[in-house]
Amino acid sequence: MIKTKILDCTLRDGGYYNDWDFDVDFVKKYISVLNDSGIDIIELGYKSRANDKFYGFCHYCSDSQLDFLKNYKNIEYSFMIDVKDFVNAESGLDVPEVKRVIKNKKQTFFSWCRIATYHETVPQAIKLSGILKELGYKVTFNIMGFSLLNNEQIRKMLLGLKDSLVDVIYISDSFGSLVPEDITDFVDLVRRQYQGPIGIHTHDNQGLAFANTIAAINAGIEYIDASVLGMGRGAGNLRLEQLLLFLYFKHNERHLNPYSLLDIIQEYFMPWQAHFQWGWDFSYMLSGLKNIHPTYCQKLKSSHQYAITQVANILSGISDQDAVKYNPRKLIEVSNRVLNPVCEEEGKCIKLDPYKSRHADSVVILAGGVHLRQHKDAIRALAKKNKSLVLECNDTGVFLDLRRTTVILNRVRLTELRDSGASKSAKEIVTAMKIVDSGLFVKNLRYIECSLGIGQFKVSPDQIIIPSYIVGMFAVGMALLSDPKIIYIAGFEGFVSEKNKDEHKEMQNFWNMVLQSPYMKHRRIISVTPTHYDLSVQSVYSLID
Repeated sequence: MIKTKILDCTLRDGGYYNDWDFDVDFVKKYISVLNDSGIDIIELGYKSRANDKFYGFCHYCSDSQLDFLKNYKNIEYSFMIDVKDFVNAESGLDVPEVKRVIKNKKQTFFSWCRIATYHETVPQAIKLSGILKELGYKVTFNIMGFSLLNNEQIRKMLLGLKDSLVDVIYISDSFGSLVPEDITDFVDLVRRQYQGPIGIHTHDNQGLAFANTIAAINAGIEYIDASVLGMGRGAGNLRLEQLLLFLYFKHNERHLNPYSLLDIIQEYFMPWQAHFQWGWDFSYMLSGLKNIHPTYCQKLKSSHQYAITQVANILSGISDQDAVKYNPRKLIEVSNRVLNPVCEEEGKCIKLDPYKSRHADSVVILAGGVHLRQHKDAIRALAKKNKSLVLECNDTGVFLDLRRTTVILNRVRLTELRDSGASKSAKEIVTAMKIVDSGLFVKNLRYIECSLGIGQFKVSPDQIIIPSYIVGMFAVGMALLSDPKIIYIAGFEGFVSEKNKDEHKEMQNFWNMVLQSPYMKHRRIISVTPTHYDLSVQSVYSLID
């Protein structure tokens, strides 16, 4: 049996969670550990052209910052280049930019360059492979979306690659939709057209990354991708530690050290997995079975606002035609259908009465930040002094004795409100759902129709349009329906940690949109508790006697 070569792609695939901003000291420690594990190649990340967003060290693999690699002699290094990064619609492959970003191999620590391409960019990828070979690199051709291709497309593509001089062709199960029998068939098909080494890159949407890799090994492939704890987009990849154990014990590859990773897994990767939550779940498997681009799933799950049933229904509503490439407008369209369902089973659901807004000179909107409880007495005094309309985002559990309207977006939060008993103390509960299951209905439950719109915020008595499915955004729209002079917000603290920066940015963009909108003419929004958002702040204590 030919020895299987192992490529670790953790820093490249895992970088989707932290914008490739791995601490350099961690990278040094990580490479030291991998150097002892017996694997063959480490993929440090991408080489990319500059753009207007901050990405970290592993998105650019800047050669000037890699001198520490000379200390680790047992391993080769790779970077990936995404063809679409270097393709112009008018002129095709941007060769000068490729040569600007990628130095001659003699000037770097890298031995390998991996080209990521879909079927439609194969001609440009073939041209790119020729340039990289001239620069001295060993080149892999990672064909993404293999499950989307029929046999004839694969044959024609491989025929075009016949004279490309690539060193390895990779079968990439980009959507995690393949099963072991598919892997065996695809390896056999590639073998008939291509005589060189074959690699496999599996995703774990169906929980089959390991089984598919075993099938590939049995079919004779020579290169395997893996990442620590499977760290990678969505459901993640084949687990490196799992592969090392298997090859060590089942294939007697005694040069491997499957125990070398354990300390770094416990120190770094287990906390990261607990936070980023990659790995198998129902929605990722559904996306794998339907060949849905993983970004759809990530966008739905990252907001933490959708119930799992809603996520599943939205994914099910994405057509095969729209599934292959992420389309934010299509996601919005399908989400709006799911979020505003039609009741078809008489007796199982109840249509709600619409919410009727009433005028208020001031509105207080309450969110669940820690400062809400700390300053609850002063906030209560402010609301009572101004006879404010009080809007509570979900059940904060703080103001059960205060006349308030509780704002709820999804069924999970409505269920929590019912189970806590807080629904009995709220004057009204307002949701974006026109209908609810009969078991969730209470007499003070009302609705305002809510829709999603990319970059939109619109308010009318009949409908509120918000850019993201976030209850605080919906509450701001409700507040404006009361035509207030001032909107006080409390408990909207924002985030300072790197791990929540996308959530913070999303809400900050919303505040900017609101403040620049015509709705704010002659109106103000003031945070009366500490906040990290760029908003006007005035202490609640300065506003009460």
